[in-house]
Amino acid sequence: MTELDIAALDDAHAIATLHLVIEREGILRDAAELRQEQAHLAEALPRLEASELAEPDTGATEGDLARTALEHLAQRDAVTRDLVVRAASIPASGNERFDPATLAVGALILLVFRTDFRLERDPTQGWTVKLHTTPLKDSTVGKILSQLLGTYLKR
Repeated sequence: MTELDIAALDDAHAIATLHLVIEREGILRDAAELRQEQAHLAEALPRLEASELAEPDTGATEGDLARTALEHLAQRDAVTRDLVVRAASIPASGNERFDPATLAVGALILLVFRTDFRLERDPTQGWTVKLHTTPLKDSTVGKILSQLLGTYLKR
């Protein structure tokens, strides 16, 4: 596969592809740590004063989050784009090393956008999300924030 239509990936394949790309980049964390970060994200998002930044995309899925992250990664540079293309070309099978439904997709998103979204603990307020958006295009920040809010606030 030399070209990639990220939008055509179904949710499970997009999540699996994102996991593989993060794993190959060497930034994947322990599964327990990812689940913990996912819980912190779910706690922090309702506190995020993002109404002027993005409206929650109530139709967003974890697959949408994965596709947005893959688009961002594919635009980073040629090497990363090639990695995304190769990971997406691996056919899904019944013998997956992991079940996409069990992955902490929100935590994977934080890994991809780690220089732009930070979870911080305030002893009086609990977990909060801090935005550091300089490296991302405004449209990418708005899209991922809208999808995060829509996906995790509806739970």
